[in-house]
Amino acid sequence: MNTLEITKMSLVAKMQAMDAIWGSLIHDNLDVKSPKERGLTLRYRKWL
Repeated sequence: MNTLEITKMSLVAKMQAMDAIWGSLIHDNLDVKSPKERGLTLRYRKWL
Protein backbone atom coordinates (compact mmCIF):
# COMPACT_ATOMS: atom_id res chain seq x y z
CA MET A 1 0.00 0.00 0.00
CA ASN A 2 1.35 3.44 -0.84
CA THR A 3 0.47 6.99 0.19
CA LEU A 4 -1.71 7.62 -2.86
CA GLU A 5 -3.82 4.56 -2.07
CA ILE A 6 -4.17 5.66 1.55
CA THR A 7 -5.34 9.16 0.60
CA LYS A 8 -8.13 7.58 -1.43
CA MET A 9 -9.40 5.56 1.54
CA SER A 10 -12.36 6.71 3.62
CA LEU A 11 -11.74 7.79 7.20
CA VAL A 12 -13.40 4.62 8.46
CA ALA A 13 -11.18 2.45 6.24
CA LYS A 14 -8.07 4.32 7.45
CA MET A 15 -9.06 3.84 11.09
CA GLN A 16 -9.74 0.14 10.51
CA ALA A 17 -6.33 -0.27 8.86
CA MET A 18 -4.61 1.50 11.76
CA ASP A 19 -6.45 -0.68 14.26
CA ALA A 20 -5.38 -3.83 12.40
CA ILE A 21 -1.75 -2.66 12.31
CA TRP A 22 -1.69 -1.83 16.04
CA GLY A 23 -3.34 -5.16 16.80
CA SER A 24 -0.65 -6.93 14.82
CA LEU A 25 2.16 -5.01 16.54
CA ILE A 26 0.85 -5.97 19.97
CA HIS A 27 1.47 -9.63 19.16
CA ASP A 28 4.92 -9.09 17.63
CA ASN A 29 7.80 -9.64 20.00
CA LEU A 30 9.72 -6.49 19.13
CA ASP A 31 12.73 -5.31 21.05
CA VAL A 32 12.30 -1.61 20.32
CA LYS A 33 13.59 0.99 22.70
CA SER A 34 11.55 4.14 23.27
CA PRO A 35 13.28 7.38 22.38
CA LYS A 36 14.89 9.22 25.29
CA GLU A 37 12.36 12.03 24.88
CA ARG A 38 9.51 9.60 25.52
CA GLY A 39 10.97 8.64 28.88
CA LEU A 40 11.38 12.30 29.81
CA THR A 41 7.75 12.97 28.89
CA LEU A 42 6.53 10.06 31.02
CA ARG A 43 8.58 11.18 34.03
CA TYR A 44 7.27 14.73 33.64
CA ARG A 45 3.66 13.52 33.55
CA LYS A 46 4.18 11.44 36.69
CA TRP A 47 5.65 14.51 38.38
CA LEU A 48 2.51 16.55 37.62
